[in-house]
Amino acid sequence: MRFHWGHGVVVTFVLFAMMIGYMVVVAVRSDVPMVSKDYYRQEENFNAHAEAVSHAKEAGNLLRMEETATGLTFICPKEWVKTSQGEIYFYRPSDARLDFKVAFTPDEEGRQSIHTEPLAKGYWRAKLQLTSNGKSYFKDYAFQVQ
Repeated sequence: MRFHWGHGVVVTFVLFAMMIGYMVVVAVRSDVPMVSKDYYRQEENFNAHAEAVSHAKEAGNLLRMEETATGLTFICPKEWVKTSQGEIYFYRPSDARLDFKVAFTPDEEGRQSIHTEPLAKGYWRAKLQLTSNGKSYFKDYAFQVQ
């Protein structure tokens, strides 16, 4: 039996179908976690978030994070201490199971220190979200734990 061009077309279609089938099986078996569990709820609050980011930019260096030998220090103005409330969300992009939140409770100097010793080594992001004097502020910081 001679190999005819029609046989080549059939073999090509069969190989293509097998490749697509393999890709579907791999895609179904792989776990693709979303960046955050409440992704869609966060999208609904996009305008409020954009306004909080804008307020933080206006505040400039009043809201900041400093890296120290033992950890991180979050700083806000002394005048905001009594009127501010918020939280710091520690976000690990590579593993959502390590994410956690800490209440933002600055001392009378406007500082809150957090030790990084218990954190896994690698890249982290700290998202500071607070409200002071009726204004919302949001600032995102990146840091590396050695």
